Amino acid sequence: MKEIFLCRQLGHNHIVAFYGVIVDVHNQKLKSLALVFELCKESLSNPIFQDNKCIPWKTASAAANTFQWSRQILDALEFIHRS
Repeated sequence: MKEIFLCRQLGHNHIVAFYGVIVDVHNQKLKSLALVFELCKESLSNPIFQDNKCIPWKTASAAANTFQWSRQILDALEFIHRS
C-alpha cells in the first residue's frame, strides 16, 4: 500500500504515469494485486542501440540525444528523491 501511495504522488513529465490498482479479493483474502502504469512504446535502449547512427560514441548528434535523455532521467530521479 505504501508503494501505491508513492506512485500516486509521482506526477512528472519524465516518469511513466500511474493510472491505478486492480485488486482481486476472494473470501476476504487478497489473491492478486496489479499496478497499472502508462504503456511505453519502447525501452530507451531501442533508439540508442538499434541504429548505429544513434550510438552515443559514434556521432555528435547521437551523443547530444543521449545527453538529453540522461538529463531527463536525472531530473526524474531528483524529483523522486525530493518527494
